[in-house]
Amino acid sequence: MVQINTPGAGHPGWKEPHAARAGGEVQFMPYPDGPELQMLKRAVYIIEHNIYRKNVECNRYFETLQPGKPVRFDEVWED
Repeated sequence: MVQINTPGAGHPGWKEPHAARAGGEVQFMPYPDGPELQMLKRAVYIIEHNIYRKNVECNRYFETLQPGKPVRFDEVWED
């Protein structure tokens, strides 16, 4: 399930190499407190309570996005 890394979670940020990104890396840093974090938490709540494991049409659409290897929205969210 989706988890938001916040400063109080005790998980430090880290960097990983990523050839497709400018600068050659991607960063996974704690999400700072503030109004954006509250909006993100609300969005996660809406997805988990209104879409995840409830929206058949969303799953069908996601299955069409990658021909040859259909993946449902629920699988993406769980990953």
